[in-house]
Amino acid sequence: MKLKTLKDLIYEGEGDELTSQFIKELKQEAIKWVKDIDLQLKEFEHMQGQVVKNEFVDKVQGLIATREWIKHFFNIIEEDLK
Repeated sequence: MKLKTLKDLIYEGEGDELTSQFIKELKQEAIKWVKDIDLQLKEFEHMQGQVVKNEFVDKVQGLIATREWIKHFFNIIEEDLK
């Protein structure tokens, strides 16, 4: 079995309560990571004119890609981020 998203760890109705709690804790931690990335992206918006353009673009693209990967893997939707 390949692990593509957090859902692949356990199927609906399988496993024990400990595993379910572990998955919930992982998802909550991932939500914190996404929110942290969002803060970093906001900081970059304010620094736009103060950094070398290539470095800025590379960093922002990397943060956005990381954010999207975390959201996909941990099945995070925008409502989870509120």
